[in-house]
Amino acid sequence: MVGVVVVVIAPSKARHLLRTQPAKETRAGHAGSRKSAKKGPGSISARLAACRAAQRIHIDGLPLHIVQRGHNRAACFFDGQDRLAYLGLLHEALERERCSLHAYVLMTNHLHLLLTPEQADPEPQVLISVGRRYVQYINHSYGRTGTLWDGRYKSSLVQAETYLLLCQRYIEQNPVRAGMVADPADYRWSSYRANALGASDTLLSPHSLYLALGADGNARRATYRELFRGALDEKPLSDLRLALNQDQPIGNDRFYREIEAMTGRWRELRRRGRPRKRDEEASAGDAGQGELPLKLSLAPFSFWTYRCPTRFITADTPLSLAAVISR
Repeated sequence: MVGVVVVVIAPSKARHLLRTQPAKETRAGHAGSRKSAKKGPGSISARLAACRAAQRIHIDGLPLHIVQRGHNRAACFFDGQDRLAYLGLLHEALERERCSLHAYVLMTNHLHLLLTPEQADPEPQVLISVGRRYVQYINHSYGRTGTLWDGRYKSSLVQAETYLLLCQRYIEQNPVRAGMVADPADYRWSSYRANALGASDTLLSPHSLYLALGADGNARRATYRELFRGALDEKPLSDLRLALNQDQPIGNDRFYREIEAMTGRWRELRRRGRPRKRDEEASAGDAGQGELPLKLSLAPFSFWTYRCPTRFITADTPLSLAAVISR
């Protein structure tokens, strides 16, 4: 069951649970359009921004599957130090915004997160803050300028009892589907070693459904490993990708009805007709995610003196993070 009582929530109160992050204003094509784009809510730019913002649903206490990709599907992580910098920034943001992270993977040109925000309002700030600071780190490190991410992140509200563990498998099996490793345990930049093998990872806060897999840690991890014995079926895999690419919830019919009652919005997955190129590429699978060659020239820069949380990356790095680095 979703952790809300839908039938007693009036539409006016439901709006306090629903949060959407306003999108950037579009750039006008000429001077006249630029002037009109700055006008009030009736402008074309404002209406387009409102349409984009309405695609994303965040609700207090419900898990959210998030993906963020590199610009033009190019690399956003170039080595282990970059990934460590991102994880340090993510840890800081999760604590500040009171979000629980259940699973993650940092690929070469994209990343996946599965998290539950205590309150939906701060959740977008996790991605915005981490993304902005990480771009600053990369640009300063490699002497580059410009954007790193491919627009806004994609997100999908997840019904816990039907799709949460399935979503964790989908995230942690990314390196296997991409042909980077044969076993998810061989990939160090994901949550699999913590969830399946008991490695220390201070980023993670296990979901109650994960904790219910066994009476103790050993039994829980053994059950979790069993879930990875076979590949994901194509149907749930396709459903997860489609919902994520279109910023739509994923769950059963009852879950959709509850979300619709809370938000006044209907779930519409666009399956018919030829998909847009970006959705088609994103739905094609995870092939081609192998480690990309580093083509940027390094600029003189001390990682330890930049804006990443120093308690994670100095010589006094705690053992909990040392375990993350050694994974």
